[in-house]
Amino acid sequence: MARVIGIDIDAHSIKAVLLRSSLRSHELLAYDEIVLDKDLVSDELKRKAIYEGLRELQQRFSSETDSVVCAISGGIVSMRTLNFPKVALRHLDGLVPNELEAELPFDIEEVVFDYQSVAKGDESLQVLATAVPKSALEDTIELFSSAGLSPREIAIGAASLDGLAPLLADLRAPGPIVLVDFRNAETDVCIIQNGHCVLARTLSHGVRSSQSSPETLAMQIKQTLASYRASNGLLPVQAYIVGEGSTLPNASRWVSELLHIPTDTLLLPVASGLEAEQTTRYARAAALAARILGRGKRINLRSGEFRPERATSVLRERAGLLAACAVAIVVSFVVFAYGHLQLLENQNEALKIELSQLSKKVFDDEASDPKRARELLEGRGQGKNPLPEIRAFDIMEFVSNAVPPNIAHDTRQLRIELGIGGGRGRLELEEF
Repeated sequence: MARVIGIDIDAHSIKAVLLRSSLRSHELLAYDEIVLDKDLVSDELKRKAIYEGLRELQQRFSSETDSVVCAISGGIVSMRTLNFPKVALRHLDGLVPNELEAELPFDIEEVVFDYQSVAKGDESLQVLATAVPKSALEDTIELFSSAGLSPREIAIGAASLDGLAPLLADLRAPGPIVLVDFRNAETDVCIIQNGHCVLARTLSHGVRSSQSSPETLAMQIKQTLASYRASNGLLPVQAYIVGEGSTLPNASRWVSELLHIPTDTLLLPVASGLEAEQTTRYARAAALAARILGRGKRINLRSGEFRPERATSVLRERAGLLAACAVAIVVSFVVFAYGHLQLLENQNEALKIELSQLSKKVFDDEASDPKRARELLEGRGQGKNPLPEIRAFDIMEFVSNAVPPNIAHDTRQLRIELGIGGGRGRLELEEF
């Protein structure tokens, strides 16, 4: 059983969702939020406030959490959809950086690459690829680690929202489905097909700016949807809104009229007394926690040189338990093997007794050895036959000697059949 906490850092708050997962089920155990001071101006003060918020979350969940998953804002990364021939599947680790290099505004040695599959055709392969500055990734890892919450995975902005699919069956439909996450400082748009992200965009306008200039945000959302339709030719069938802006009056109707498709507010399972209408604000954090439930490769920036060291430390911490489990497995195997061997020996003895009784009845010779029984069956092991062997020619000679020389017999037909394989022979003599 695993307990994972997804942590979403927004402009005005830090949201956390605790998920418990086992082999057959999963459950959202708790929602939590640390509110940040909205009046902080300098980056240094904001970072300090975030650090203190993470420390408070660490104290609340440290005894209940096995791992942490967080995300980097999509506004500081480069993300592209790339097409390759299907034969290039095993070489994507080298091909993706080459394809993105020409579009990057910084040196290729200063970024981290990763990708996830979008679609596979008979001859083609489409992937969603991203490049993130190493400095931003290092800063995120250092911030979380210093607060005692070293992340196991680091996702990317809007692309992380497909982590909601394992939690909500509606998002596993063929689609396409549009997810719009209205955040305080930005808006994320994620298009999902069959439970996987196929397009992700982070728009520069969030809840604060959209209230003063909704036309700009509307234009950016429509451009994102037009870009998707131009590359795939598919019209989304459903839209869902999440995040801070999803609780505003008429937010779903505004998106529905903008995209001309049915739109609803996406609600999560209720936990820890939180009202259902408020769960939508925690959608990003829930999606991050639920990434462990998904199958297949997803974008994870904690790879390569940034791979977490926790796996090694956990093995060291639990070396005694692993050794005890290994000993228990070996002992169980030995006991099983010994018991199985004893069973086979008992069966062998029973078969020997049965063979001995059967050979006594048929051949009048008790044979418990299979080899000896085979010899008796083939007639090779019964000793020398006491009866003399008489051949057809011996009989002819006997008959000939019994006839006096002065008596002549004319033979009309003579037929001799030799016994083959232990069978009986035959002699026929016909005279005139």
